[in-house]
Amino acid sequence: MTFYIAQAVGFVGMTLAFISFQQNKRERIAFLQMLSSLVWTLHFGLLGAYSGMAMNLIGAARGFVYSKKG
Repeated sequence: MTFYIAQAVGFVGMTLAFISFQQNKRERIAFLQMLSSLVWTLHFGLLGAYSGMAMNLIGAARGFVYSKKG
C-alpha cells in the first residue's frame, strides 16, 4: 500500500514541476520548483531511497535561496 501512496505523491511532484515551467515570474518558478523538490523528497522517503531524498532536499534548499534572492 505504501508503494501506491508513494506513486501518488510522485505524481503530485511531477505535476508541480510541469506547472513551474509554465510560470512567467522567477519567484513563482523557484517557489514551485522548491515545492516540487519537497514533494519528491517525501516520495523518495516513502520508497526508502534515501540518496534521492537527500538530493531533492538540497534542490529544495536551492529553490528556497533562489526564491528569496532579489
